[in-house]
Amino acid sequence: MQTAIDDPIEEAGILLGQAALRIWGALPRDAQEMLFESAVENAEHMRRLLAVFLHDQHPRTAHPIKPTMPEPTAGEPLIETAKNTVADSE
Repeated sequence: MQTAIDDPIEEAGILLGQAALRIWGALPRDAQEMLFESAVENAEHMRRLLAVFLHDQHPRTAHPIKPTMPEPTAGEPLIETAKNTVADSE
């Protein structure tokens, strides 16, 4: 059971926040980023926690994993690719 909130601005914020959470995955990426940045603007300490929560709730919003090493070329064994990557970084 929900209780009435005396402050209409606070109530509007709660309602809008709940609506945003319900449709987060359907929002375009730029809208998600604008809403996210606005949400953490005065709560920087919540940035990581909110990001993890949103990504867990809506996997479509998770950023793709960046490859850590190049894919092997045809016929090249994976170990050689790893050795070349290490050698290039030295």
